[in-house]
Amino acid sequence: MIVDEMLEKMRAEVESEYVAFTQFASAYKPDSDILYCFFEGKDDIKYYCNRIEIKTGRVYKDFICGGRENVININKMMSRIEGYRDASICYFVDMDYVCEKLDESIYILPYYSIENCYVQNSSIKKVILHEFGVEENSKDYIKIMKLYENLIKKFHDNTLLLNAFLAVQADLRLKTKSKTYLKIDDSLRNYFRFLVKDDLKSLCDLNDLKKISIIRKIFEDAPQIAAAEIKLKIIYFNKNDKGKYFRGKFELMFFISFLKKLKNEVCKKDSKMFDKRYKCNLSFDYVNAISLLSQYAETPRSLSMYLSLLH
Repeated sequence: MIVDEMLEKMRAEVESEYVAFTQFASAYKPDSDILYCFFEGKDDIKYYCNRIEIKTGRVYKDFICGGRENVININKMMSRIEGYRDASICYFVDMDYVCEKLDESIYILPYYSIENCYVQNSSIKKVILHEFGVEENSKDYIKIMKLYENLIKKFHDNTLLLNAFLAVQADLRLKTKSKTYLKIDDSLRNYFRFLVKDDLKSLCDLNDLKKISIIRKIFEDAPQIAAAEIKLKIIYFNKNDKGKYFRGKFELMFFISFLKKLKNEVCKKDSKMFDKRYKCNLSFDYVNAISLLSQYAETPRSLSMYLSLLH
């Protein structure tokens, strides 16, 4: 069963890489000013598209490669084809848990993934101001920010060991050039279904994720790794901004859960938590969050610089 899943994953990667390349070859116009952009997945376009248009002012075509490695491989292929050397091509990949140097033509997001751009303090501030209409620096504004900061810290504390475990697994894949992937979302779905409680001060029970024995059971097919390696990764994460380096999907799930609970409380008539009643017309759901909240997501300075060179 595991072998079948691995083969299917590898086959999908090869097919996606081939499809992206053939789509580009068909669309390429040598004498045009078109910008050809290669992305890992469909969600990336939802984050990058407006930023590319605003920063470059150019018409662009997008191609989905089906994964980080496929984007890197296409970049290598392009460099070997003389006919495409003058084309305006750009590549976008997430950092993931891996810190590695790539060709300078590839933009590496300085966060785990685009989802991490949505959960920064600058993002929640904009949502509170523009979607909930809370006045900046008011008592309610300060209270909401305090609740968010306290709760995301608790969330990071509860998911520190899990992220360390997954990061070491990613290191091992890079080191061994392995194509094995953990079914993370399927294995953890129940833990992340309901994260923030109604009081906006506490989380659902995530104690299992603070026990390495249970994490190993959840990912029973994962290669064995030494406890010392996990401890080193924990030290690394504790020295850095967890909101930028923890797995982005987990971060966005927390963010959306917080906004849902906040809306339930701050929009009701008889809230005992806030001084005023506010109105928010957005429906916060994970499936459409990347599109819905793209304007509020953080834009790293390195991305602005990369795009400015394509102007």
